[in-house]
Formats: sequence, C-alpha cells, structure tokens
Amino acid sequence: MFFARSNDRTREFFARVHDLLLHMLSPDSAIMAKLCTDGAARCYLMPHSIAASADWLFGYERKNPPLFLQFDVIGENRNKMAALRKAGFGFVDESTKRCSLAAVEKGMCVSCPASRDHQFGGVWSAHAG
Repeated sequence: MFFARSNDRTREFFARVHDLLLHMLSPDSAIMAKLCTDGAARCYLMPHSIAASADWLFGYERKNPPLFLQFDVIGENRNKMAALRKAGFGFVDESTKRCSLAAVEKGMCVSCPASRDHQFGGVWSAHAG
C-alpha cells in the first residue's frame, strides 16, 4: 500500500512505473520498491499496524489487526473475493448486494477473537448503519 502526494515528481514516478509495467512482468509494488531504492522518490516504510499483507490472516497469533489488509493472489486461489469469504471476511449479502453489518461484526471477531470491543467495531458500525 502506498501513500503519495500529488505533485510533478509523483506524476513522473508513476509514469516510470507505467513504462516499466509495459515492458516487465512484475508486481507494481515490486517496481515501486525498486524505484524507491534507486532514489527515484522519497519512500518510507508504512508500519504494519497501518497496513499488512494478507499473510497476517494466517499468522501464528493474529494479534493487533492492522487498519488495512493488502490482498494479492493467495496460494492457488486466484479469486480475491473467494479468499476473503473463506477467511471469514465476506461482508456482502449476496441476496441484496449490500454490506451486511452482521457479517462485518462476525468478521471483526474472526480478526481479533480476544476483543469483541475492538476499536474498529465502532468505525464499522458507524459506516454500515
């Protein structure tokens, strides 16, 4: 996950990412990381408390859930939504195609079973209602 300020240097950076993606078979994040190490931009690591890869779901303790999870291809499963549902994060009611508050609350318990009153529960409730 990347945060970028909008300015000329940023536009040049993403133009370079675009050009490289046209000629290389590589994840965009790998290209961005390479450009960062080459000094094409000022880059800083984002703490895992803010964003983590989907590997967090399969970690040993699954404590301290991040604000965001980045999902790419998980194993042989090429369908992100199926992987999310399998991990307990299927938040869309298939009959109405709307966000299900009950599914969100259940998903929060999946992510942090020791704490039903996790701080993010209130955020989800406020936006889902």
